[in-house]
Amino acid sequence: MKYNYGGLNIDALSVGGQYTSILIQNHRMAIDMGICSDAAIRCDKVFFTHAHADHMAGVIRHCSSREMMHMAPPTYYMGAENTDAFEKMLVQWRRLNHSKMPCKVVAMTPGESVSIHPKWNVSAFRSVHRVPCQGYLLSEKRKKLKEAFKGLSSNEISAIRKKGEEVVSVESIPIAAYTGDSTLDVLTLNPILQRVKLLIIELTFVNDAVSSESARKHGHIHIEDIEADCQLFQNERILLMHLSARHDRQTALDELNKRLPKDLMSRIDVLGNRSIFKTDKAEK
Repeated sequence: MKYNYGGLNIDALSVGGQYTSILIQNHRMAIDMGICSDAAIRCDKVFFTHAHADHMAGVIRHCSSREMMHMAPPTYYMGAENTDAFEKMLVQWRRLNHSKMPCKVVAMTPGESVSIHPKWNVSAFRSVHRVPCQGYLLSEKRKKLKEAFKGLSSNEISAIRKKGEEVVSVESIPIAAYTGDSTLDVLTLNPILQRVKLLIIELTFVNDAVSSESARKHGHIHIEDIEADCQLFQNERILLMHLSARHDRQTALDELNKRLPKDLMSRIDVLGNRSIFKTDKAEK
Protein backbone atom coordinates (compact mmCIF):
# COMPACT_ATOMS: atom_id res chain seq x y z
CA MET A 1 0.00 0.00 0.00
CA LYS A 2 1.39 3.41 -0.98
CA TYR A 3 0.54 6.22 1.39
CA ASN A 4 1.61 9.87 1.13
CA TYR A 5 1.36 12.09 4.17
CA GLY A 6 3.14 15.14 5.57
CA GLY A 7 6.04 14.99 3.16
CA LEU A 8 6.55 11.25 3.67
CA ASN A 9 6.18 8.74 0.83
CA ILE A 10 5.26 5.51 2.62
CA ASP A 11 5.02 2.02 1.17
CA ALA A 12 3.79 -0.59 3.66
CA LEU A 13 3.42 -4.37 3.59
CA SER A 14 2.13 -6.40 6.51
CA VAL A 15 0.48 -9.71 7.37
CA GLY A 16 0.45 -10.48 11.08
CA GLY A 17 2.90 -13.26 11.90
CA GLN A 18 4.24 -13.47 8.32
CA TYR A 19 5.98 -10.23 7.40
CA THR A 20 5.97 -6.51 8.04
CA SER A 21 7.96 -3.79 6.31
CA ILE A 22 7.40 -0.05 6.08
CA LEU A 23 9.41 1.97 3.56
CA ILE A 24 9.73 5.75 3.67
CA GLN A 25 11.13 6.07 0.23
CA ASN A 26 11.98 9.75 0.02
CA HIS A 27 14.27 9.29 3.05
CA ARG A 28 15.67 5.95 1.86
CA MET A 29 14.69 4.36 5.15
CA ALA A 30 12.70 1.35 6.30
CA ILE A 31 11.13 0.39 9.58
CA ASP A 32 11.25 -3.39 9.97
CA MET A 33 12.09 -5.78 7.17
CA GLY A 34 10.26 -9.06 7.60
CA ILE A 35 10.40 -9.24 3.81
CA CYS A 36 12.84 -7.46 1.52
CA SER A 37 11.22 -6.12 -1.62
CA ASP A 38 13.21 -4.71 -4.54
CA ALA A 39 12.25 -1.20 -3.39
CA ALA A 40 13.54 -1.97 0.12
CA ILE A 41 17.03 -2.66 -1.20
CA ARG A 42 17.36 1.05 -1.99
CA CYS A 43 16.86 1.95 1.70
CA ASP A 44 20.23 2.54 3.36
CA LYS A 45 18.75 2.95 6.87
CA VAL A 46 16.61 0.30 8.56
CA PHE A 47 15.04 0.74 12.00
CA PHE A 48 13.95 -2.51 13.68
CA THR A 49 11.17 -2.54 16.26
CA HIS A 50 11.96 -6.01 17.58
CA ALA A 51 13.68 -9.23 16.61
CA HIS A 52 10.78 -11.52 15.64
CA ALA A 53 11.41 -13.10 12.24
CA ASP A 54 8.33 -11.55 10.61
CA HIS A 55 9.90 -8.13 11.29
CA MET A 56 13.58 -8.92 10.68
CA ALA A 57 14.00 -11.93 8.37
CA GLY A 58 14.49 -9.85 5.19
CA VAL A 59 17.68 -8.25 6.49
CA ILE A 60 19.96 -10.93 5.03
CA ARG A 61 18.72 -10.36 1.49
CA HIS A 62 18.89 -6.62 2.06
CA CYS A 63 22.50 -6.59 3.24
CA SER A 64 23.70 -9.15 0.69
CA SER A 65 21.92 -7.46 -2.23
CA ARG A 66 23.38 -4.06 -1.44
CA GLU A 67 26.86 -5.57 -1.39
CA MET A 68 26.28 -7.42 -4.67
CA MET A 69 24.99 -4.20 -6.30
CA HIS A 70 27.99 -2.19 -5.02
CA MET A 71 25.77 0.07 -2.93
CA ALA A 72 26.90 1.79 0.27
CA PRO A 73 26.79 -0.40 3.40
CA PRO A 74 23.45 -0.01 5.19
CA THR A 75 22.96 1.09 8.77
CA TYR A 76 20.72 -1.03 11.00
CA TYR A 77 19.18 0.58 14.11
CA MET A 78 17.68 -1.61 16.84
CA GLY A 79 17.12 -1.97 20.55
CA ALA A 80 20.36 -2.27 22.50
CA GLU A 81 19.21 -5.67 23.82
CA ASN A 82 19.39 -7.15 20.30
CA THR A 83 22.66 -5.84 18.88
CA ASP A 84 24.95 -8.59 20.23
CA ALA A 85 22.83 -11.47 18.89
CA PHE A 86 22.33 -9.61 15.60
CA GLU A 87 26.08 -9.17 15.14
CA LYS A 88 26.66 -12.86 15.88
CA MET A 89 23.99 -13.80 13.33
CA LEU A 90 25.76 -11.70 10.71
CA VAL A 91 29.04 -13.49 11.42
CA GLN A 92 27.43 -16.83 10.56
CA TRP A 93 25.63 -15.50 7.48
CA ARG A 94 28.89 -14.07 6.17
CA ARG A 95 30.34 -17.58 6.44
CA LEU A 96 27.32 -19.10 4.70
CA ASN A 97 27.18 -16.40 2.01
CA HIS A 98 30.95 -16.30 1.44
CA SER A 99 30.88 -12.51 1.43
CA LYS A 100 31.66 -9.58 3.67
CA MET A 101 28.09 -8.23 3.92
CA PRO A 102 29.31 -4.87 5.27
CA CYS A 103 26.93 -2.88 7.45
CA LYS A 104 26.81 -0.70 10.54
CA VAL A 105 24.78 -1.75 13.58
CA VAL A 106 23.60 1.03 15.91
CA ALA A 107 21.93 0.49 19.28
CA MET A 108 19.01 2.78 20.12
CA THR A 109 17.14 2.97 23.38
CA PRO A 110 13.77 4.65 24.02
CA GLY A 111 14.27 8.40 24.19
CA GLU A 112 17.24 8.47 21.82
CA SER A 113 17.08 10.29 18.49
CA VAL A 114 19.05 10.25 15.25
CA SER A 115 19.05 12.73 12.39
CA ILE A 116 18.22 11.20 9.00
CA HIS A 117 18.05 14.53 7.13
CA PRO A 118 18.82 18.15 7.99
CA LYS A 119 15.08 18.63 8.57
CA TRP A 120 14.07 15.22 9.99
CA ASN A 121 14.74 13.23 13.18
CA VAL A 122 13.80 9.69 14.19
CA SER A 123 13.36 8.96 17.90
CA ALA A 124 12.65 5.66 19.62
CA PHE A 125 9.93 5.00 22.20
CA ARG A 126 8.97 1.92 24.22
CA SER A 127 6.19 -0.32 22.89
CA VAL A 128 4.44 -3.09 24.83
CA HIS A 129 4.97 -6.52 23.28
CA ARG A 130 5.84 -9.97 24.61
CA VAL A 131 9.51 -9.35 23.72
CA PRO A 132 11.43 -6.06 23.97
CA CYS A 133 10.01 -3.74 21.31
CA GLN A 134 10.29 -0.09 20.42
CA GLY A 135 8.47 2.17 17.99
CA TYR A 136 9.76 5.17 16.07
CA LEU A 137 8.60 8.79 15.83
CA LEU A 138 9.50 10.93 12.82
CA SER A 139 9.69 14.64 13.54
CA GLU A 140 10.25 17.54 11.17
CA LYS A 141 12.51 20.39 12.26
CA ARG A 142 11.00 23.77 11.38
CA LYS A 143 12.41 27.25 11.82
CA LYS A 144 10.15 29.79 13.50
CA LEU A 145 10.63 33.52 14.05
CA LYS A 146 11.14 34.18 17.74
CA GLU A 147 8.24 35.90 19.51
CA ALA A 148 10.39 38.95 20.37
CA PHE A 149 10.82 39.79 16.69
CA LYS A 150 7.30 39.24 15.41
CA GLY A 151 5.81 42.36 13.90
CA LEU A 152 9.18 43.77 12.83
CA SER A 153 9.83 44.61 9.20
CA SER A 154 12.16 42.51 7.07
CA ASN A 155 14.72 45.32 7.14
CA GLU A 156 14.64 45.46 10.93
CA ILE A 157 15.05 41.69 11.19
CA SER A 158 17.91 41.80 8.68
CA ALA A 159 19.66 44.47 10.76
CA ILE A 160 19.33 42.32 13.90
CA ARG A 161 20.79 39.33 12.04
CA LYS A 162 23.79 41.42 10.94
CA LYS A 163 24.54 42.08 14.60
CA GLY A 164 24.91 38.31 15.07
CA GLU A 165 21.71 37.79 17.01
CA GLU A 166 19.69 34.65 16.23
CA VAL A 167 16.17 35.61 15.18
CA VAL A 168 14.71 32.15 14.66
CA SER A 169 14.24 29.11 16.86
CA VAL A 170 13.98 25.50 15.69
CA GLU A 171 11.05 23.41 16.83
CA SER A 172 10.48 19.72 16.28
CA ILE A 173 7.01 18.84 14.93
CA PRO A 174 5.88 15.21 15.40
CA ILE A 175 4.61 14.09 12.00
CA ALA A 176 4.35 10.29 11.98
CA ALA A 177 4.87 7.37 14.34
CA TYR A 178 4.88 3.59 14.00
CA THR A 179 4.42 1.52 17.13
CA GLY A 180 5.59 -1.89 15.94
CA ASP A 181 3.82 -4.84 17.57
CA SER A 182 2.21 -3.62 20.78
CA THR A 183 -0.83 -3.58 22.99
CA LEU A 184 -2.83 -0.35 23.11
CA ASP A 185 -0.95 0.54 26.31
CA VAL A 186 1.69 2.10 24.05
CA LEU A 187 -0.60 5.15 23.66
CA THR A 188 -0.84 5.84 27.39
CA LEU A 189 2.85 5.08 27.93
CA ASN A 190 3.75 7.61 25.20
CA PRO A 191 1.03 10.32 25.17
CA ILE A 192 2.64 12.09 22.19
CA LEU A 193 1.34 9.22 20.04
CA GLN A 194 -2.24 10.28 20.78
CA ARG A 195 -1.60 13.57 18.96
CA VAL A 196 0.99 12.76 16.30
CA LYS A 197 -0.43 13.72 12.91
CA LEU A 198 -0.12 10.23 11.37
CA LEU A 199 -0.26 7.20 13.66
CA ILE A 200 0.64 3.81 12.21
CA ILE A 201 -0.42 1.15 14.67
CA GLU A 202 -1.27 -2.52 14.58
CA LEU A 203 -4.73 -4.05 14.64
CA THR A 204 -4.22 -7.80 14.55
CA PHE A 205 -7.63 -9.27 15.46
CA VAL A 206 -11.10 -8.02 14.48
CA ASN A 207 -13.52 -10.69 15.72
CA ASP A 208 -14.03 -13.36 18.36
CA ALA A 209 -11.86 -15.98 16.64
CA VAL A 210 -9.19 -14.70 19.02
CA SER A 211 -10.24 -13.07 22.28
CA SER A 212 -9.01 -9.66 23.40
CA GLU A 213 -7.44 -11.36 26.44
CA SER A 214 -5.44 -13.71 24.22
CA ALA A 215 -4.41 -10.80 21.98
CA ARG A 216 -3.14 -8.86 24.97
CA LYS A 217 -1.28 -11.89 26.32
CA HIS A 218 0.66 -12.13 23.06
CA GLY A 219 1.27 -8.37 22.87
CA HIS A 220 -1.24 -7.45 20.16
CA ILE A 221 -4.29 -5.21 19.69
CA HIS A 222 -7.85 -6.50 19.35
CA ILE A 223 -10.68 -4.43 17.88
CA GLU A 224 -12.34 -4.43 21.30
CA ASP A 225 -9.35 -2.51 22.70
CA ILE A 226 -9.78 0.29 20.18
CA GLU A 227 -13.55 0.33 20.70
CA ALA A 228 -13.07 0.72 24.46
CA ASP A 229 -10.50 3.55 24.19
CA CYS A 230 -11.55 5.57 21.14
CA GLN A 231 -10.72 8.81 22.94
CA LEU A 232 -7.00 8.02 22.75
CA PHE A 233 -6.98 8.60 18.98
CA GLN A 234 -6.73 12.37 18.45
CA ASN A 235 -4.64 11.98 15.28
CA GLU A 236 -5.37 13.52 11.88
CA ARG A 237 -4.84 10.14 10.19
CA ILE A 238 -4.52 6.58 11.51
CA LEU A 239 -3.20 3.65 9.50
CA LEU A 240 -4.15 0.26 10.98
CA MET A 241 -1.94 -2.63 9.88
CA HIS A 242 -0.64 -6.10 10.86
CA LEU A 243 -4.00 -7.80 10.31
CA SER A 244 -3.97 -11.51 11.08
CA ALA A 245 -4.10 -13.74 7.99
CA ARG A 246 -7.49 -14.86 9.41
CA HIS A 247 -9.01 -11.55 8.30
CA ASP A 248 -9.15 -9.72 5.00
CA ARG A 249 -9.26 -5.94 4.68
CA GLN A 250 -12.98 -5.77 3.93
CA THR A 251 -13.85 -7.84 7.01
CA ALA A 252 -11.75 -5.47 9.11
CA LEU A 253 -13.45 -2.40 7.62
CA ASP A 254 -16.92 -3.89 8.16
CA GLU A 255 -16.19 -4.62 11.81
CA LEU A 256 -14.59 -1.22 12.41
CA ASN A 257 -17.57 0.57 10.84
CA LYS A 258 -19.92 -1.35 13.13
CA ARG A 259 -17.99 -0.63 16.31
CA LEU A 260 -16.30 2.76 16.00
CA PRO A 261 -17.71 6.32 15.93
CA LYS A 262 -18.01 7.93 12.49
CA ASP A 263 -15.57 10.71 13.35
CA LEU A 264 -12.86 8.18 14.18
CA MET A 265 -13.60 6.03 11.13
CA SER A 266 -13.30 9.09 8.88
CA ARG A 267 -9.64 9.30 9.93
CA ILE A 268 -8.80 5.59 9.62
CA ASP A 269 -7.20 3.65 6.77
CA VAL A 270 -6.62 -0.11 6.87
CA LEU A 271 -3.65 -1.78 5.23
CA GLY A 272 -4.63 -4.85 3.22
CA ASN A 273 -2.90 -8.08 4.12
CA ARG A 274 -2.79 -10.25 1.02
CA SER A 275 -0.42 -13.08 1.90
CA ILE A 276 2.34 -14.24 -0.42
CA PHE A 277 1.90 -17.69 1.08
CA LYS A 278 -0.81 -19.89 -0.50
CA THR A 279 -2.76 -22.21 1.76
CA ASP A 280 -4.94 -25.02 0.43
CA LYS A 281 -8.50 -24.63 1.70
CA ALA A 282 -8.50 -28.23 2.90
CA GLU A 283 -5.69 -27.37 5.29
CA LYS A 284 -7.52 -24.49 6.95
